[in-house]
Order: sequence, then C-alpha cells, then structure tokens
Amino acid sequence: MNIFNTMYGQAVDLRTQSMQALPFLITNQNSILVNDVDLKDLELLRGHGASTIISLYHKLLETRKGFGDFAVMNLKGVKDSIPDAVTVDAYSIDGSILVGVPPKFAKQWINLTPVMKRRTSPNVLMRELISDIPRTCGLFVRGGLCNGYHEACSRGQDWLSLNLAKFVVESYSMSVAMLVQRLYNLDWNDTRLVAIVFAFFYANLQGRKFSDTIPPVLNRCTSLGNIGDITASLGEIRRQFPDGTDLNELSISELCTAIPKLGAGRLEKFTFHNLRQIFTRNPQDSFAMSFAMDYPPYWVFQLLKQMSGAVNPVVRSVMNIPSFKKESSVFAVELERHTRLFG
Repeated sequence: MNIFNTMYGQAVDLRTQSMQALPFLITNQNSILVNDVDLKDLELLRGHGASTIISLYHKLLETRKGFGDFAVMNLKGVKDSIPDAVTVDAYSIDGSILVGVPPKFAKQWINLTPVMKRRTSPNVLMRELISDIPRTCGLFVRGGLCNGYHEACSRGQDWLSLNLAKFVVESYSMSVAMLVQRLYNLDWNDTRLVAIVFAFFYANLQGRKFSDTIPPVLNRCTSLGNIGDITASLGEIRRQFPDGTDLNELSISELCTAIPKLGAGRLEKFTFHNLRQIFTRNPQDSFAMSFAMDYPPYWVFQLLKQMSGAVNPVVRSVMNIPSFKKESSVFAVELERHTRLFG
C-alpha cells in the first residue's frame, strides 16, 4: 500500500500528477534542491517544547543519520508554473515508487517553501530561514512515517508493534463509528458493529498480509468486545458477499456496501460517500484526512498533530474518551522507542 493506491490518491490520479511533475523537477533541480551545505546546517535545527512531533523529529535525525531519505526543495524564486504534486501540502510523494525517476528525486519529496523566508544574503544560515519550526518538523516526520510504512509493506512485515497498532486501529475505528453513530442515531450494538468493520479494515493495512484470517491485533482491541464478538460480527459481514470473497482484500468502499444490510435498520441509508464527507469535513485537514481513510501513516500523523496541540474535530472526539486519552501518552512514548517507525 502506498499513497498512490489510496482511494483519494486514485481519485486525483496522484501517480500521473507526480510523473508529470518530473520534467519540471529535473529542469529546475539545480535551483530548487537544497544543497548539501544547507542540508547539513538544517540538521542543526532544533525544535523546543514537549511536542510529540518535535520529539519524533529529533528521533528521525538520530536514527536516519540526517536527511538522506528526502529530496528537500525550496521553490522560492521559481517563475515557472509549479505542479500541484510538488506544492500541495497534503501530498507526501515517495519518488522511489515512481518509474524512471532520477536518483536525486527517488526519495520522499519535501517542499520547504511555505516555511522558509527569502534569503537576503549568502551568509544567512539555512536554519535561520525557517519561519515555522513545528511545521517544518512535521513535514519531515510525516515523510519519515510514510517511508517506514512503505518499507514494512514491501517486506511483508508489520509496520508497528501490536501495542502501537492496537491504538491506531482502535482510534481509527472508533472515530468512524462515533461519526456514523451521530449521523444515524445508532444504539451501542450497531455502533460497535460499525467499529468492528473499520477496525478489521484498518488492521489489514498495517503491513503484513492476511488471507481469510482475523489479523492478530484485533485480539487486543478490547473496545470492540472479546474475540468471540468480533468473529461473530465478521461472520455477519462475510454473509453479505459472494462465497469465496476474501474480506481481507476488500477496499474501504467495498466493505461499506455491507453496512446498510447490518444491524437493526438504521444503517440502511449509510454510504461510503456520506462517511467520507463527514470524515474529511475539517477544511484545514480535508486532503490529509482523505488519505488517512485508507493510509495508516497519515492517520498516525493526525493523531500526533492532535497530541501536539492541533485541533481536528474527528480526532479530538475519540481522544476525549478517557481511556483513549490515557492510552495516548503511552502510545507517544512507545512510538518514540519503536525501531522500525521510520524504516
């Protein structure tokens, strides 16, 4: 799984957009790529405070030995039309996935233009040009999360430990279930059924592939009930599809077609379109949340942003639940210790 294969990535044809950006990048590479001297100076940039994102940024620098995994760009002064694949803040493009990309761009693309001041003298250090340190740290952390996730998927390995994956899966599924609960006035049984559907979906996106089996992380998702409850609910979902269908391989929109047939009838008007509208309604994070629907690195980053002081109504609703609020601090600590987080 990568950003190009997400539902939103396919809807906007992000792969084609990225390929079409290559001529621009190659033509302008000498003026837009941050040079090695400036990158070395940028490595000295330090965020301050107790923000989870800033702590992970420092971990990224330490574990990945600098910015070698990134094609870092500064587009200030470019007069040509700049492709959206490079400028849209919500896009974390991994150039190594694209075909025929020059080595300099076969990395995670980072556009620093929105967080940089214009250099008025050659003596001004690169880190002195950064106008928004937390946002800069966030750009690299999000790119690092995507790199780590892609590497795990390519090896058929779990990206996160079971404890970390549990929090990711439960927070995601409960966020969706709470939105659907409010939209259709569901009782607890129907709400839990929706949560199980989306927990099962997200558990299958954690790196390792499962075929016609229940991903092990669901055994730890106690908010969904016991494993017997989960198995029974998945059996009910399975009956909504033709014999031989592997639920583990279904997309989010395909799984959503089963939901109107479940429960006590209040879900009969449920559609994926309705869910996507309410899940992505926050204007500041609309694109990012569109990707997060079926792309775990983006959901993890949304969690980190919430923990670091940003406000997203969808994420906030689940993080305000006492049990999740308590677990979030443990999640942040364990995430910093996780050795495969950034690949």
